[in-house]
Amino acid sequence: MKCNERIKKYHLNHSDLQHNCKLNQHRCSNQCPECKSFCNKLVNHDGYHATNTHRNKENCVFVSNQGKKTVSIFSDGKRREYKIGESCLPENCSSSCGRKGRSHFHLKPCLGGENCQARMNPFVSHSVEKYHPFEDKVFDKWLCYNYWESYGWEAPVTLDLLEEIQSCNFYCSHSTHGDEKKFCEGKAWHDGNHIFHCDHPIILTNIIDVVFCCDTTGSMDAYIDKSIDTILRIIEMINVMGAAECRERSIQFGFVAYRDHPPEDETYVTKYQNMADYMSALAFIQDLEAKGGGDGPEAVLDGLYDSIHKMNWRDKSLRFIFHIADAPPHGIQYTGGGNIDGFPEGCPCQYTIDKIASDLKQYQIKYKLLKIGTFANKMAEIFKSKIEDYELQDLDSALQMDIKVAEMVIRDIRSEEFDVIDQH
Repeated sequence: MKCNERIKKYHLNHSDLQHNCKLNQHRCSNQCPECKSFCNKLVNHDGYHATNTHRNKENCVFVSNQGKKTVSIFSDGKRREYKIGESCLPENCSSSCGRKGRSHFHLKPCLGGENCQARMNPFVSHSVEKYHPFEDKVFDKWLCYNYWESYGWEAPVTLDLLEEIQSCNFYCSHSTHGDEKKFCEGKAWHDGNHIFHCDHPIILTNIIDVVFCCDTTGSMDAYIDKSIDTILRIIEMINVMGAAECRERSIQFGFVAYRDHPPEDETYVTKYQNMADYMSALAFIQDLEAKGGGDGPEAVLDGLYDSIHKMNWRDKSLRFIFHIADAPPHGIQYTGGGNIDGFPEGCPCQYTIDKIASDLKQYQIKYKLLKIGTFANKMAEIFKSKIEDYELQDLDSALQMDIKVAEMVIRDIRSEEFDVIDQH
């Protein structure tokens, strides 16, 4: 703080006076580690540093553990996109922590060996992921409150939001809850099983089986490619959850590709990769290409039938079929008839949605329709009336798919956004 005493004319200093900043009390000079805002408490104050005016995060950059070149942030109905390694200057501490929500973590460089904080602090988890552009560095994940505490600062959120941030982010996906998120009542990264007070029976399992049933005709190229990102995102989120809960989960993936019946398509009706580890699923998807299709409707019911009956579902597994489609099955009830349907009397396979719905219920499979565009609207309406465990997500583009699918599998509301104090 500069001296405020005036120097007399023709003098170089005020040697007859002591320096005087004209403040009765001085403010703390400590700065926020992320935005460099000064603490607004008095000098030598008790407790943690704090300010109610966190600025933009000039000391941080965006990072990614998925090899992506950009990160997308959704806030107030708008989407912002940043390059990996770009400064977080457009964001501020308070909005960033508020947006990331329950159980979110911050990254700090790991001190290594016996000094790794995950060895001694239950609110720190050692990360095995590599974060671009700092692949040569090793990080630890710190729960939000404890991250700020480690710097001697209060978390930059209100007290009610702080309580939410310190709570578990897992929620029950049972259909009786509708659009409501029935969150676990435990704290973030708690030990043991999740805590719910639901009226329906609770099923606890560490075994998860996921099948993608995907239209692979000419319009679906971007969605086939995005299936790879989706599987990787699910794996990453399960690893994060498992590390936080000290609990391992076994997950397998299957994939059923469908096109159409001859003469509408001469390549194949369905082809599939049975349930296996994620590397097998990725290899199968990488060999797929989107082409053909003939008329408007496709062999949807064939794809769903094979997704149920040709997969080696494991005992006591939590089972999902994610159906990615922009066209309905054959049949006048789905298309209204006309020249757009080569089989207006119904699919040549003779499977019906009643049969599919009955089998889904028998096998206890959760059916999730990822609908693209409006051509499949009637299909969605009919399927909803027939399938007991049904959920619909409209996809405006392939960009949303990995986020929406992973959320439905894990019921994890954590954003894909990561940032870290600049390591350069």
